[in-house]
Formats: sequence, structure tokens, C-alpha cells
Amino acid sequence: PVYEEFRAVGQTYIALAFRVLSIWHDVWCRYSDPGYDWYIRLDDDTFPLPTLRQFLDTQDPSQPVVYGSALWEADGFLSGGAGWAMSRAALALFGPAIAACEAEMRVRPGCSGSFCEDV
Repeated sequence: PVYEEFRAVGQTYIALAFRVLSIWHDVWCRYSDPGYDWYIRLDDDTFPLPTLRQFLDTQDPSQPVVYGSALWEADGFLSGGAGWAMSRAALALFGPAIAACEAEMRVRPGCSGSFCEDV
């Protein structure tokens, strides 16, 4: 639903938060029911080590948690390069809140999405 608006923003670095939200919105809409334990976001040049699976097997996907590398500590925006692992419970919280984040980003274009950190 929001793809056309995000496409109009362009491929600039500032538009990254828009594109990331669009991806997670799509994941939530398409794959959250029946659901998986973990949702992994990787770049095409990121190699997931077997230890990632071993680590996630020891974690509880019913707890809302996202693992990744913070790009900026101050706003909690995760770097794409290291990849992300989002629990089933985190996606259940994040998915419905994406619309509010998208609305705020339309009002404040150019922001990194730090207002979505509490989600």
C-alpha cells in the first residue's frame, strides 16, 4: 500500500528508513501468520554463520527482541550490513505499529526513524 509513496522518495540514503519500514511491513503482512520463530534480514553480501542458528535456538522467540548492530547508538537504528534477527513476538508488536511510523516519517521526511525506537 505504501510502496508508491516510498518509490517516489528515491534511492537516497535518507530514504533508507522508509525502505526498511516498507520491507518489514511486507514481511508482517505476508509471513506473520502462521508465523516463524525468527525473521532474518540479510544483505546479498552477508553470510549467516551456523553459529547464528545455534544462538537463535537458545533464545525464546515469544519474547520481543531484535538482534543486530546499532548504526547509531542514540536512535537505535540497526545497520543493515550486519543483518537482523527479529523474534516472532517483536514482529507482532512492530508490524501493527509500522503505519504510525510511516505517517510520522511523511510529516518529518529525512528523519532516521528514531521515533519508532520504542516499538
